[in-house]
Amino acid sequence: LPFSGFPAPPRPPQRLLPRRAAVESEALQVAQSSLPGISTVVLGALAASTAQLARAGQAQPQAGPGSFFGPERWAGRTAAIALVWVAFLGYSFFLAPGKGPEAQAADQALLNQVLSTPFDGSVSPLFVCIFNMLGIWPVIYSATLLPGAERQSPVPAYPLVFASFFLGAFALSPYLALREYRGTAGSSGNLDWFTGNFLESRLTALLLLAGALYLSLFALGNGVIGDVAPAAAWASFLPIFTSSLTAHVSSVDFMVLWMFFGPVLLEDGRRRGVFVGKPDEWATSEKAQFALCAALPVFGGVAWLLSRPPLPEQR
Repeated sequence: LPFSGFPAPPRPPQRLLPRRAAVESEALQVAQSSLPGISTVVLGALAASTAQLARAGQAQPQAGPGSFFGPERWAGRTAAIALVWVAFLGYSFFLAPGKGPEAQAADQALLNQVLSTPFDGSVSPLFVCIFNMLGIWPVIYSATLLPGAERQSPVPAYPLVFASFFLGAFALSPYLALREYRGTAGSSGNLDWFTGNFLESRLTALLLLAGALYLSLFALGNGVIGDVAPAAAWASFLPIFTSSLTAHVSSVDFMVLWMFFGPVLLEDGRRRGVFVGKPDEWATSEKAQFALCAALPVFGGVAWLLSRPPLPEQR
């Protein structure tokens, strides 16, 4: 204050505000330019799942002798998921941001941070949430796919399902496209120890729920559990989403896994005696359960693992 005997406090540099505005403007421009590619991949995955769900209540054609496609493997499903897989690969390799030398160096630093110190505030909390949720999605898919994995052909389940812990939809899509349908009661076959004792356990689902809740609250509070700061969380996430290949592709991967889950949920339910027949014939409680579990990302899958009935072989 001029007449208090104390010097006036220094003013913050005026250059920071224009620079911050320029960074935000550039990030928004990159996000807008990425939107067509992201929409193609994510909406393609949604369309593939919608087609499978629409066909679920229809009479299945009978396969001819030696036919690869038939009641257990629908050609439309294989083609649709394959197209999404190719589109996702193409987008990630050719169109996604973050491929320059400086961006790659920053991307490697970001990956090291999110693996070593994810909760110290040095990384966007929303990205920390998405990145770690990509470790929960594969457990959900393992718990819903592996009970029908015995004698799968032409691709075995375990290598691709477990590879999805590291590669997400890149690894899981070929298995979803080529696997045989196992959506009837008694079609789960013999369960191995890991599937029967870990993936079928309610305790596993509770641990997944606890992890998903913590990550969501961490992201919602922008790194502070108990706070509600979605605008700040988005503001800290957008720059790395538009500049980091890892953050960008991981976010799209999360959405693709979400879009692909509905048919997997339906098949697992039918193995357990629910969601049988045409959807308009389901009980009201089954309609609500399916809608909730398919619509909510991660939490819907965890809710299904908590509420699903046991397999007939385990009763």
